[in-house]
Amino acid sequence: MEDAKEAQVQRLVSVAIIAAIAVGWGAIVLVVNVGLVVALVATGTTFGEIAQLKLPPTSLVITTGVQFLAMAALSIGIARLAAPYRPFGTTASLLGHRRSLGGMTLLLAAACGATVGWLPGWLAATMRTLLPQLELGTIGLVQGVLQEGPWIQRLAMVAIVAVIGPVAEEWLFRGLLYDTVRRHAGPIGTVVATSLAFSAFHMDPVQGIPLLFTGAVFGALREVTGSVAPAIAAHIANNALGVALGVTAVSAEPNLLPSVIAALAALLALAGVARREAPVPA
Repeated sequence: MEDAKEAQVQRLVSVAIIAAIAVGWGAIVLVVNVGLVVALVATGTTFGEIAQLKLPPTSLVITTGVQFLAMAALSIGIARLAAPYRPFGTTASLLGHRRSLGGMTLLLAAACGATVGWLPGWLAATMRTLLPQLELGTIGLVQGVLQEGPWIQRLAMVAIVAVIGPVAEEWLFRGLLYDTVRRHAGPIGTVVATSLAFSAFHMDPVQGIPLLFTGAVFGALREVTGSVAPAIAAHIANNALGVALGVTAVSAEPNLLPSVIAALAALLALAGVARREAPVPA
């Protein structure tokens, strides 16, 4: 009887966590973007320019940074509120149950991250060519700041995209959300669910749909190690490579064959991680 009651409580807590993530993130996006529009209009930007995404670089840096910091705060806040109902507490909800990982594991995870993005990049480039109307253009805005913005804006955007964003996203998707879903679903179901959420979060079909593969690999890293750290390492490596290409204005439109080879390399690195680190039972 007590076990059934506890299971029911855990299900209710999990539903509440998922609802809080959805509502909280929706509120963050709404408040940040409404605030952005109000600020831009107040400083002379027209609605037509806003609709065409002709935004001052400073506004893009600020809103992107605020959204990621708010995401991190949301994850920490929800985890703390749920801690009394979780046997492992706040830290485990965000970072996983594994406390010690080998340095080679993190290096393999970084190698996985550096190679996992090429196939999604090829798919995004293909979708951009075939269905240009689906693209929102947010990647182009970020690249514009990285290539043409003042050095302080470039530095801020590098920190946001290459470090703050990956940490915040992994805390939420492979940390809090993964831990919540995994209590009620198997590994495959959890990886699929969190990958779909990760894809939808980007709110850009041309970017989000290809990221299903990336999210699945990050989720697999979380599953096979019992820790969020390898997923963070992979995500930072993935984004840092993209930032480096953006800063140097190097054209890196991937071809299919090299992209498939890179994806296979990412899966081999993932297999290496799985071989080195067995998960700790929750």
